[in-house]
Amino acid sequence: MFTRRATLHMDKEHENSELMRRLRGWKLKKKEYENALHRKRIAETNISLGDDSIKMMIIKLNQIENLMKDLNRKTKMVKGTVGKRGGRAGESASSKRSNVMAAFGARDRQNSVMS
Repeated sequence: MFTRRATLHMDKEHENSELMRRLRGWKLKKKEYENALHRKRIAETNISLGDDSIKMMIIKLNQIENLMKDLNRKTKMVKGTVGKRGGRAGESASSKRSNVMAAFGARDRQNSVMS
């Protein structure tokens, strides 16, 4: 019952006809008009957040900021200890990575619960 419509193929001489040029122009103008309407509708839209939503956003931003500071402190500490030891001979990159992940593992599990 439902069949897929075939793609319309036109000859080169018909492709640049006056009708086709006008249709392409109309399509472009229609798209510009729809974009202008969409931009106007977006500009007129008011977003109102409740006090609770704003408080939650601020709390989450503070949590992210604290986690990033903590991560920066931990990476400096790990980099400093690895640099002093110079690494063990024959230690692979994956084992170094697992050592770093072990250092952060417990802290991340504690802080992963969102309030």
